[in-house]
Amino acid sequence: MKYIYIPVLLVFLMLSCGPKTPEIKWESGLVGNRAPESLEYYFDLQKDTIAKLYKNSLYLNPDINGSFMLHFFVMKDGRVESVNLDDCTLKDSTLLSLIRLAVAEWTFPISEIDSVEILVPFYLLQEE
Repeated sequence: MKYIYIPVLLVFLMLSCGPKTPEIKWESGLVGNRAPESLEYYFDLQKDTIAKLYKNSLYLNPDINGSFMLHFFVMKDGRVESVNLDDCTLKDSTLLSLIRLAVAEWTFPISEIDSVEILVPFYLLQEE
């Protein structure tokens, strides 16, 4: 089984209208027969779900911040399985459940190789 480790930094600035869209930087090499750019492209299309969930949770609890390692598998048919949030420092169980459910609905391109393990560290922080 191949895996990919992708460092991600989400920093939200608290303004009167809420946090801004996060900037994500990717660092990885070739993963099996899949180019990281392919995984990155589909991740970028879907990552805003986490930002939106975090933003909505901030309206209910403005003190939420922390980090977690998003860990999941992209199967050959493009489905996501086994979503885990490892090393989690977020203290909002509702937000964590919503993130797991949202990531489980993501899709990636179909591939002829085995499943790919993906590890993505997220840092959900507020700056004044």
